[in-house]
Amino acid sequence: MSDEIISIPVYKVDPELKEQLDRQSEERLEQARREALTNIRKRYEQRVKLRADQQPKDTGDELAEE
Repeated sequence: MSDEIISIPVYKVDPELKEQLDRQSEERLEQARREALTNIRKRYEQRVKLRADQQPKDTGDELAEE
């Protein structure tokens, strides 16, 4: 183990700047969530449509064949 002291620079941020950056971060996160929900809905609708297209159609012809 080393006895060296680890130091990193620490920067003070103006409270107004921090508030602005926090607000921007929240806005970006909210925008990303909206886009993600939109994409999820689109994929869900595509899967539902695909599944509906793949299901056999019930036409009632099975009874006529017997």
